[in-house]
Amino acid sequence: VSEIPSSSNEHINILEIKSLENGVKKLTAEKSNQQRKRRSSSVVKSMAVLVSHVRAATYILVLVATLMLTWTPFFVYSLYNSIMIDMALVNMIHPNSSVNRKLILTCLNTVVHTN
Repeated sequence: VSEIPSSSNEHINILEIKSLENGVKKLTAEKSNQQRKRRSSSVVKSMAVLVSHVRAATYILVLVATLMLTWTPFFVYSLYNSIMIDMALVNMIHPNSSVNRKLILTCLNTVVHTN
């Protein structure tokens, strides 16, 4: 291009390049702007699988945490009532024992009702 006087690079376009050995076209102006197809990388595939697994695990953890938060008060209340009914109705302590029954109930109540 620099060998041609009064020419500039703005008006020159490559139309085709031919091999000197066999005359086969190697590059044309139409194909020069196309992007070549790339193979998918195994690293990209493995990262996509990992991200998918992380999303699934997060979803499952949210479901389990929600289940625990909604059912825990019911089970705590049921357990507390069953213990209190057993302590109040069933005489588990022998009458000749030195265990103070009211002290045990008071201790259990303070443990359950304190923050």
